[in-house]
Amino acid sequence: MTDEQLLAAINSAVQAVQTNLKAEMAAMKEDLLEHIHGVGAQLYTQFQEIVDRMDARLDRHGGLLQGGSRAITRMIEWTESADTTFSRYDRRLAEFERRLDQIEKK
Repeated sequence: MTDEQLLAAINSAVQAVQTNLKAEMAAMKEDLLEHIHGVGAQLYTQFQEIVDRMDARLDRHGGLLQGGSRAITRMIEWTESADTTFSRYDRRLAEFERRLDQIEKK
């Protein structure tokens, strides 16, 4: 075999290897892209689940806070009415004591 034939054979082999390498790299690229998209979809799903759980938790907290504020409002209303009632009883008791003192002085 002459040098030119050998060089042509080597060039042909190198081109075949390059073609095969390009094809394999393209296939690996496609596989890698599919894997990345799959991982991205899984992450999106997981993040969405986390956000949904956080929303549910925040809704529960909001309900508890709202319920607590309602209970506190009812308690304040009750204490105000109880204070009014107790102040009326105190005045009546003071009036009874004053009358009793007047009766005892006679």
